[in-house]
Amino acid sequence: MRARLWVAVVMLASATLGSGGPARADFQGSPDEPGLFSNRLQNGMLVLVRERPSTEVAAISVGIRGGSRDEEPETVGAAHFMEHMYFQGTPKRATSQDIDREITSRGGWLNAWTGWESINFQVVVPDGEFDRALDVISDLLVNSLFEESKIDKERRVVLEELNRRLNSPSGHVQDVFAQTIFAGHPA
Repeated sequence: MRARLWVAVVMLASATLGSGGPARADFQGSPDEPGLFSNRLQNGMLVLVRERPSTEVAAISVGIRGGSRDEEPETVGAAHFMEHMYFQGTPKRATSQDIDREITSRGGWLNAWTGWESINFQVVVPDGEFDRALDVISDLLVNSLFEESKIDKERRVVLEELNRRLNSPSGHVQDVFAQTIFAGHPA
């Protein structure tokens, strides 16, 4: 299973960024954390694999550098908007329902979120569905269509989510705290 998992993660990483394969076929184990292995691909992507033999689920997480802090005032919400558009369809899975159903019908879940530093995608499935999870998340990241007909709908959804955050006392406190702590700093 370990070799299959590594190969699958490297294939996902290579396909996601599209350039170069593994810098080397071997993963380096962590001296501090048993079961944690890493490899840097030729394209610079860092691939981490954590083995947990006793679990009955498999999880794939992909973090793409570039979140809300990288936006200019005129592009606020662009990273969040892109996160939403990835789920609007691919040639193989035409709608967001088609994408989601393939995972949820097997007892798993698929989600994404945008932070200050990154856009993150995650899929968790029963361990027997790992290949399907890899296929779905790879398809999302490599083949999403970003169809013009779906842009206005998702723009409205993202604006609604941003407005909800502005109207949330806890969200507002979190934003003010970060602006105060990181004032004058790129973060």
